[in-house]
This record gives sequence, C-alpha cells and structure tokens, in this order.
Amino acid sequence: MMKTDNDFMQFALDGALWAYDDCGRVGAVIVQKGRIISFAGSDIRDGTHAEYTALLSVGWVGTGTHKPDSTIYVTYQPCLKRSNPKKISCSQYLIDSGIERVVYGAVDPNFNQWEAEAYLRNNGIHVSQIPDVQLQEECKKLFNDSFLPGTLPR
Repeated sequence: MMKTDNDFMQFALDGALWAYDDCGRVGAVIVQKGRIISFAGSDIRDGTHAEYTALLSVGWVGTGTHKPDSTIYVTYQPCLKRSNPKKISCSQYLIDSGIERVVYGAVDPNFNQWEAEAYLRNNGIHVSQIPDVQLQEECKKLFNDSFLPGTLPR
C-alpha cells in the first residue's frame, strides 16, 4: 500500500523521539520514489539539525543535482537562519541538495512562516505544512517538550 504524507510525517516524529536535543527535538525523513532512504534526529552535542543529518547520510549535502521524486518530511519548519552566522541554514542545505519537496509539521515561531516558505519556493523547492492539524500539534508538542534521553520531560 502506498504511504501518505501523514505516514511519512509519523516516521519523522519517530526520528524526533530519538533526537538528542533539549533545545527542541526535530526529526527528518527523506523519501525518494516512495521509499524511506534516510532517517535522522537533531543532536545538540554537535549542533546538527535533523535535516542536515538526513541529507548527510545519503550523501546529498551540497550536491546541487536535482533529486527527482524526493521529499524531506521534517517535524519542524526548516530554519532560515542559524544563531551562529558561520553555520549554514537548513533551508540553504535543502536548496543545495537538489531535493524536490519539503513537508514540515510545526511552524518555527522564530521566523516568518511565509518568508521561510517563499525562500524555498523561490529556489525551486515545493514546500508545504502538513495539513493534518493533529500531526502539526504532535510536532509542536514534541519540540516544546524536549528532553534528553534518560531524563524526564519538562
């Protein structure tokens, strides 16, 4: 049976559960031609975001080659800017990777949702928030209730 956007977002939520990040756990899943090819979570120990880790694991960081029928499902809107100006934003990594589509769960309140979406769209990426409100809320809750493995939620 063909998986839906909701199914793949659920897998991204599972990735967020494995994230090691008390600043907001995020999960990402890359799907190509209907198959999951990468699964990742954010990691505060080295400051990596889930999108970057997922792209890195399939060798797509900075390739710039169009990846047909590829989508990244991420539980939190890809960052438009990093707090450390020397680091590249997830939005830029996604553009540089050649990925075709981005589906995100929760909106990042630190950035203007439409500005972040427009940046991706203007660079050739189809982008949308998962329409299922319950999944949006699950993504937001997991981010806001972040805790490190082995510790209790806040």
